[in-house]
Amino acid sequence: MSQHDMDVANGPGLTVRTDINAAIQALASNSVGPVSPATTFACQWWGDTTAGRLKRRNSANTAWIDMGALDALSYLLASGGKLTGPIDDATPQTIASLTTTDIGVATSNVVYISGTTTITGLGTIAAGARRTVRFLASLTLTHNVTSLILPTAANITTAANDTAEFVSLGSGNWLCLRYSPASGRAAANPVGTVSQSGGIPTGAIIETGSNANGFYTKWADGTMVAWGQYPGNGLTWTAGTGVRYAQFSGFPLPVNFVGAVRSATTAVNTDISTLSSYIANFAASGSTYSGYLAAPSGTTGTGTHTFNWICFGRWY
Repeated sequence: MSQHDMDVANGPGLTVRTDINAAIQALASNSVGPVSPATTFACQWWGDTTAGRLKRRNSANTAWIDMGALDALSYLLASGGKLTGPIDDATPQTIASLTTTDIGVATSNVVYISGTTTITGLGTIAAGARRTVRFLASLTLTHNVTSLILPTAANITTAANDTAEFVSLGSGNWLCLRYSPASGRAAANPVGTVSQSGGIPTGAIIETGSNANGFYTKWADGTMVAWGQYPGNGLTWTAGTGVRYAQFSGFPLPVNFVGAVRSATTAVNTDISTLSSYIANFAASGSTYSGYLAAPSGTTGTGTHTFNWICFGRWY
């Protein structure tokens, strides 16, 4: 144990030498002792044996800075190493939501975001910085392919106690590594508008809809089904050899198909056993379908010749 005021007083030779040796010993041992040195200097070291901590005086010489344990490795080597204790974050800081909610300047790696203002950015900090975020209310996180990259490449509506982890990419850009809804539901609504970029789904998992031409369901993998009912009115019947037929052509589908389309039909209010009509050569392509109604020779063709149709294919 050696501490010294670092002031060698004048005196007889042996006294001065002893004083110098005591000062050198204090320097060599980092002023180790149970209490702090009586005389302190800026950036001075002190081995606090009471607390078991190595401390350094700040540059203003007003306080001690805890540098770690005296008798254990309390830092990671530049080339690697293993922690032997927990890493405790500072107390979470609550930040009110703003268009740019600057979590980069937070005083803790754990941030609580309050308020309901839509967020489009998270502020600027060096690349690699991480923040764990807890949302205290419902707001919208706005996806951006550069500055705020979110899971499923879609906006997220938060709920109270949802959590997320973000990593800075630098220059004000952030990537959401995970998003965990408090409810346990998927981060993005699986039902919505499907979309894709280069064959990679970027929207909802499933989309359903309808219009005057029928109904449809799209899946994120590109599969699509459309169905409806042909009205069968106003057709012109033509007499053939042993048969009468009426062509329907270019009738609109409710959605546009890409590539080959497979289809099936079922007659409605039609009974061939009483010489009514049946469906022939039904085909769909792109956004339309065509085919024929056929009936045995001698029918008048004045009945109701409706039928149901269904088509299978892809939307991309």
